[in-house]
Amino acid sequence: MGADHQHVAVGEPGEERFAGRPALCRVVVGRTAPFGARHLARVVNAVARDERFLAAGGDAHADVAGCMARGRIKPERNGKKMAAKDSTKMQFRLCGTKFLISAANMERAVKFYRDVIGLDVRTSSPGWSELTVGTAVVALHGGGTGEFRRTGLSFTVDDINRACEAVVHGGGSVRSDPEDRNEEGIYLAELTDTEGNGFMMSRDKV
Repeated sequence: MGADHQHVAVGEPGEERFAGRPALCRVVVGRTAPFGARHLARVVNAVARDERFLAAGGDAHADVAGCMARGRIKPERNGKKMAAKDSTKMQFRLCGTKFLISAANMERAVKFYRDVIGLDVRTSSPGWSELTVGTAVVALHGGGTGEFRRTGLSFTVDDINRACEAVVHGGGSVRSDPEDRNEEGIYLAELTDTEGNGFMMSRDKV
């Protein structure tokens, strides 16, 4: 074990073992830690040198950030608690959500979702179109076959019966009439658009 590792204290909860010098990093290890004391000493020393909790190098490699997040390794430096960085924290900013479905005929599909469903067209082209309501985006990708497929797309409306009538009038179809979904607190209908995409419409009971 190198000189750097002599400064590391490793032990079970309440049972730290020091190597004869003030420790750079005192570590309390849960009994479920997935590696032995020797490897742990190497890993913890890497933690002490690099607060990003990156451990590297042969058999000393370990998922330090994951163990930090699960509470298996709780480091302190010179008696002061070190804030364990959450490895699951997003390193980006979410800007929105798009729901993608296919269109066999893009012009027909855009017309359906614009004129029947009531979405606003943000962009339209033969291969790709986007329609919006609020911050939600329904994206249409060209090249669909027109065959039926379930999509999970769902719209909430104020009058589900009139909405179903509008879908049929606009070239779509109703696969199941509005149904009282008691425990869900909604009325739900299953429909199909002009491109074979199955979608749902619901109305809240309250």
